[in-house]
Amino acid sequence: GFLQGTFDDTLETLYVSKELVKKQRARYAAALEAFEGLYGVKEAEIYSAPGRTEIGGNHTDHQNGKVLAASVNLDAIAVVAKREDNVVRLKSEGYPELTLKLDSLEPEEAHNTITPIARKSGDVFELDLALRNNITTEEHPLGVYHPHAEYHHIKKENIGLIEVMGLAVLPARLKKELQLLAEYLCEKKDISSNAEIEKHAEWAKEVQKKHPEITAENVMEILQKEVGEVFVHVLEDAGVFKCTEEGRAAFERFIAVL
Repeated sequence: GFLQGTFDDTLETLYVSKELVKKQRARYAAALEAFEGLYGVKEAEIYSAPGRTEIGGNHTDHQNGKVLAASVNLDAIAVVAKREDNVVRLKSEGYPELTLKLDSLEPEEAHNTITPIARKSGDVFELDLALRNNITTEEHPLGVYHPHAEYHHIKKENIGLIEVMGLAVLPARLKKELQLLAEYLCEKKDISSNAEIEKHAEWAKEVQKKHPEITAENVMEILQKEVGEVFVHVLEDAGVFKCTEEGRAAFERFIAVL
């Protein structure tokens, strides 16, 4: 068993440190003992889910970009055994047991949830509560609070917590598309003739009307500014409570019932 050192080599490989073996040996043994005490099962499997660190490319994977990621030797472990009664019993240290009967699963129409985001600013802790809703309509089949169709040429992907916190993660595809678009605008080529950027054609016409001064020297600066303006509308689409008189009144009613 673990206390006898049978798995010390495995633990050293997993946690990349001889100094951590003793601590992890006791941790795994305690988890197995607690599992046996709860369920009377001696034959079980153990799984480790390590924490992840992103060395480069943080969050670009959400937009089909590349990330250099690595696991760290801080993990969550789980002791698991098979049951024959179609019931899942889950017990996490410090929490009451949950029981789920797989024979009586009923689909739920759950549209609303909330995500807390905690961070430290100086000596003060801040907590943001992100309201989320996935309701759809015929007009907005991807979601009422998903980027609307007229902005899909810039941002069709889901809005995530990064955007909720006021930052913008743009799709990786835009880098090449904007370079092509700049070339076509400066050389007055037909944007709709290029399959890769034809989705930007109508938007590009509006950009040309607003900026007749476009040149090779300023075109990228203009396009970046215009992308930013589109993204403002994307964030407005994603807002559950809009920055309007009606939206603010609805938000006040929501706050009043908390």
